Amino acid sequence: MVDILESFNMATTSDCLDIGLPPDEVSPLPRKTSPLEYEVSSVDSSHTFLSGDSGVNDLDRNSIWRNSSSSNGSAGSTASSHQSALSLIGNDGTPSNNDTNTVLATPNHYRHSSLSLGSKTHFIMDEVLHTEKNYVEDLRQICQGYLQPMRESPLFSSEDLNLVFANMEKILAFHRLFFAALVPPDLMGPAYLAQCFNEHADSFEIYTEYCINFPASVKHLAQLTTAQPEWFAARQADIGHSLQLGTYLLKPIQRILKYHLLLEKLLDNCDCDALGYQWVSEAYESMRNIAQKINEVQNQKERKIRLEELELRLQELPLSLTLGEFGELLLDDLFRLTGAKGERNLFLFANGLLIVKRKEDGTFLFKNYIAHSNLMLSEVIPENPLHFSVIAFDNPKALTVIEVLY
Repeated sequence: MVDILESFNMATTSDCLDIGLPPDEVSPLPRKTSPLEYEVSSVDSSHTFLSGDSGVNDLDRNSIWRNSSSSNGSAGSTASSHQSALSLIGNDGTPSNNDTNTVLATPNHYRHSSLSLGSKTHFIMDEVLHTEKNYVEDLRQICQGYLQPMRESPLFSSEDLNLVFANMEKILAFHRLFFAALVPPDLMGPAYLAQCFNEHADSFEIYTEYCINFPASVKHLAQLTTAQPEWFAARQADIGHSLQLGTYLLKPIQRILKYHLLLEKLLDNCDCDALGYQWVSEAYESMRNIAQKINEVQNQKERKIRLEELELRLQELPLSLTLGEFGELLLDDLFRLTGAKGERNLFLFANGLLIVKRKEDGTFLFKNYIAHSNLMLSEVIPENPLHFSVIAFDNPKALTVIEVLY
């Protein structure tokens, strides 16, 4: 199976720039040790974006940076926002207030133009914040435009909502807080942004449930839209979405798998000698590990489903063998065996290799099983680079040559 992480490749850049840090008076929201600590509240239809004092109302439409000195949203005010963050650093590269804790910087590395308007670091951070803002708005529209009306409609049950949306309301509740933490009262630099990810890293585990549920969500939504096409068409028209609900339900998966790619771009454009580089590196590793974990959990679930399917369809398994003793299913694929008619399905388990033949009715006919403790593998056959062979120690004459299919 193709790793779902490979579906979200993103170009990276290589020029090294510098890192800034927030003043002491600005700090991210308190760390949430568990996703369950984020309370789900109803979406207020009177707010077009976020409820609460998150400070998004004075954001320039064309730039996510907050201007601390004026709110006219002009290009000049945006530039002054950049300047005000850098004004804490003197011309000699040292903090102007002599407080080394105020700005994370090292002499000779930080200058007044280190994060000048238009720098690659700026554009990457701008991308993180702009896309986060749009993402939270998408979540709000889904919850307000679909989930709540479905909850109030007699046409749908609570089970329908759980299957289609899973824990999306909790994801929205978390990202409202997370976005508020990402938007400081001034441009703080990559170190501040990275620390926001580090402080909330554990809470991104909330995506595991959503990603695992997603295949069932798509399947159940298709059933609902077939049964109630007019209802869903009316909701889509009212919200003004150009695409159907199923497309928007994919956004949380796309988002969680994109964070580490954005942070990787940021990391590649930060000065590796700067003190804040480690923070950005930790944020990248944290989000990368979360993406990998979600991917692995999804793969485990798919393998479990595959194993259940095999158990139902496998025929003529010797009485001396049970699928339970094979261990966890690791891989399975289609191969061709030398001397055999047709192709064979090979299932690699934690404890052995199972070889079966798929019949026309979809069932599997048992052919052979070799325990790992009894298996010898020859990975290289010089005259046939696409072949490898397996031999059972207790039956060395029974050589099985396997050909890889494209």
